[in-house]
Amino acid sequence: MVYYSHSKPPCRFPGTTMNERGFTMNPPGDAHGMQKRHSGAVRSAQQVRRPAMRIRYFHSNPIATKEFKKHVSGRKQIMMIELGREKRQTIRSICEASEEVLVRGAVEGTVGRVWVPKLENSSYCLILVGDYAYLTGLPPKGRLSLELKSQIYQCASHAYLIPQDELWADWIEEEFMGQIRKVSRYALKKSEHHFDMGVLKQYISSIPKGIHMRQLDGPLYRQAFKQPWSHNLCMNFEDENHFIEKGFGYGALKGKELVAGCSACGASEGIVEVQVSTRKDYRRQGLALACSAAFLLECLGKNLIPNWSAVNLQSVGLAEKLGYVYDREYQVYQIKGEL
Repeated sequence: MVYYSHSKPPCRFPGTTMNERGFTMNPPGDAHGMQKRHSGAVRSAQQVRRPAMRIRYFHSNPIATKEFKKHVSGRKQIMMIELGREKRQTIRSICEASEEVLVRGAVEGTVGRVWVPKLENSSYCLILVGDYAYLTGLPPKGRLSLELKSQIYQCASHAYLIPQDELWADWIEEEFMGQIRKVSRYALKKSEHHFDMGVLKQYISSIPKGIHMRQLDGPLYRQAFKQPWSHNLCMNFEDENHFIEKGFGYGALKGKELVAGCSACGASEGIVEVQVSTRKDYRRQGLALACSAAFLLECLGKNLIPNWSAVNLQSVGLAEKLGYVYDREYQVYQIKGEL
């Protein structure tokens, strides 16, 4: 089974199907996926799916623009293959050097979606987990590069593009010349020796009067998933049963209403990725600190390493209060505008 955000169905070009193994395939008898697609009805659907706005992302590179126009409007439209959860052992060698929790979780089939150019011996892959798209392996060239670019536009244009190394950073900057922005993120060192259990318990006991905390369960999962501010606490899991099986978290409630939370937005063997959210009208009351403290105590009790990647300096400050130690700033990429 392929995991994806509830609001985003598996993406594929019109005329393709998803077979029982989780692979995107062309129709039977249509090896190149084109003969039948040039009927008037299908061509009209494709024209709607391929807005001219997509081409403007390459205006700074005339050669890339010409090649990309040929690719998206030509006679041969081949998308990458999406791997189901059971097929992801084929990318273990590509991703074995990655220390990213969400990449490891995707390889293990816990979270996310994965695309490869071919079923066997792929040299690279695209991994999408929530708002993060990871590029791993060796960057492609020529037609394969155009196909990967198309896949990013189709399914990951909203996401932060995270390169595995400098080769991928160069690929992103060249292929999306003039149409990306760099965004800073901050890595923090994590070790059980950094956390003071007494301090964490004090944070939990210091929540304001009228607020109580409890572990995230099925009803709180459903409540969090419906709200834009808390959607990211659980969006990487297929449903509430999958969240309860593979993830966990703590929420702060005002009555029965969830107002803050900290959860595992992704998990791999022995390590989890931390996600924290607070409703705007309940910020600066220590709720994120208390929920995070409860979450960390749970991690320590289960011998799990909680990985914290900060999106801004405020998040860095919160992590340092909990016991994390600042490590470094690094860059990710974001496509400008919307398709």
